[in-house]
Amino acid sequence: MKKMIAACLIVLLFGAVAHAEILEENDLRIEIEPMYLFRVASSDYTMMYNNDSFRERSMAWRDFNSGNIINHSAMGVQGGLTWWFTESFGVELAGFWTDKASSSCTVHDPVHFWGGSDLVYDQTPGKDFITGNSSGLDVFEYTFETQLFGVEANLVGNFGEDLEWLEYFVGFRYIQYTEDLSTTAYDEYNDYNGQDNDIDWVGITSRNDLYGAQIGVDLEYELLEGLTVGSDAWFALFRNTVTVSRTFESADVTGMLRDDSMSETNWAHGFGFSPELSYKPCDYVALTLGGDFMYLAGISMSAAYFKTVSDLDDDILRPYDNVLYLGAHAGFVIFF
Repeated sequence: MKKMIAACLIVLLFGAVAHAEILEENDLRIEIEPMYLFRVASSDYTMMYNNDSFRERSMAWRDFNSGNIINHSAMGVQGGLTWWFTESFGVELAGFWTDKASSSCTVHDPVHFWGGSDLVYDQTPGKDFITGNSSGLDVFEYTFETQLFGVEANLVGNFGEDLEWLEYFVGFRYIQYTEDLSTTAYDEYNDYNGQDNDIDWVGITSRNDLYGAQIGVDLEYELLEGLTVGSDAWFALFRNTVTVSRTFESADVTGMLRDDSMSETNWAHGFGFSPELSYKPCDYVALTLGGDFMYLAGISMSAAYFKTVSDLDDDILRPYDNVLYLGAHAGFVIFF
């Protein structure tokens, strides 16, 4: 019992997701695998567009969309603990964690005269702020961060010798997906180099807390003695609590400040699979190498609120987006 409790604490600290493949009939299994995930966004929101009135006076920037933001990759770890009470029934605790993935960029207007593009919130109907610093701007900066992690608890089982290559699991899964988008608009070059203060700042955080029930299967086929290939696959239905926080501030205009948040719950869903090759050189250890695929639908992205960040009347949440993660993992399994 003490070994099991210690193993659970290790898994929770490292964060983790399990692939409940049973290589042998061991009662207790601990799995730890470093992982790499690459994020692919499904939506593209306009953030900047060319201002026709300035095109003859400078080389205007191209339109800038959220899709132009560099996609992210991050290192993390996944793992789990599985305890079989009988040959056909057990429990599983698992989870995964990734570090924050961040990208940033500073874009200068090709000619430091009047600028050539407007940030889209400068033209939002019904705006409550003076956003002239974001019109015909000279320098644009952005920083974008994402993070993903989750845990799960399952009942696991198999169908006996007739289907020894197939296992199933059913249980609870929690995933948190967060985006942070920050931008700075400099009206002219002397604002960027510190000689003036015609500057607008925007910050948007969109957090998705997904709680749901899942079902899944594990498939496994022995290629050679000690060498197996297989995959898990799961589907989950979630209640997603979306929380969005927004800030807006102008350096040169008193009272141009926004600092608020809103929250709501909606339905979401997700699915994933992890093909894996496993080699067991001895009775107590197996080495693993595999891929990871995770898709989440019904989530909220931070760029969805950029267009209306200067409009205090906007209180509508937008959990309409999808996100895809692709990656790989390698690690080991310990058997007791």
